[in-house]
Amino acid sequence: MNPYIEKLKAYLQDIPKNREDANGILELLCYYYTEEHPVDTAVIRERMRQVGTILSKLSLQDNDTVFSLTVKICDEYIQQAFLTGARTGAQLILELQQ
Repeated sequence: MNPYIEKLKAYLQDIPKNREDANGILELLCYYYTEEHPVDTAVIRERMRQVGTILSKLSLQDNDTVFSLTVKICDEYIQQAFLTGARTGAQLILELQQ
């Protein structure tokens, strides 16, 4: 079985049985999935190189701030895409079972 599924199963065993924090579990699944399946591509590396060229012209503090915000924005896009895909897949399964 995939390692991220094993980590999710271990997490689920450690939480109270009556917890209904589905969004939290989906977020955790997203985290483990992206840890095991990095989304780094040649295109992304090239774009980051281009951003780095621009950032190098800024002060170190501004460089760090812009870089940090950029990474946070990318992480949020990844998480939202994963969560939307999971919810859409679940809805599709429910509709196909009718």
